[in-house]
Amino acid sequence: MSDETQEPKEDSPKPKKPMSPMFRNMIMAFLAIMLLLIVHVAGNIRAAGTQRADQLRMINAIASTLNDPVLQRDTVKLRRICENLAQQGAFERVSITQVSGEVIVTTDRTKEGTVLEHCKKAPNQGKIEEVDGHRTLVRSIFVAEDNPIAAIEIKL
Repeated sequence: MSDETQEPKEDSPKPKKPMSPMFRNMIMAFLAIMLLLIVHVAGNIRAAGTQRADQLRMINAIASTLNDPVLQRDTVKLRRICENLAQQGAFERVSITQVSGEVIVTTDRTKEGTVLEHCKKAPNQGKIEEVDGHRTLVRSIFVAEDNPIAAIEIKL
């Protein structure tokens, strides 16, 4: 066979052009900015997790102190407690409901006597829920672990 019938080889190495220093610096700057962004986002995620844990500890502590006023059905004292909590914690609404979800006292008087569905099966430990687009903390108030007597809702 002659050389004319064979296809030309394309394996011959082509000389590489060096990367321009300006392009290299742009890539390095981009990578540095991306690294800073990742660190910032990770910090925000960690802070949000810490905030959620603090909120759950808070509602657990508050609910554990409400046994006596709820058992006594002292609505004046419960209303005062709700109002103080709302002012000190800058909460939008603080409500105490019966096990059925019916509101006993709340800082939003338009909700008194209504039923808050998410409070019907309030957990024994604090829970964060999205209700009507707002973060809401819910927990049952109980005498014994299996004997809930009411629930507390804090709308942030």
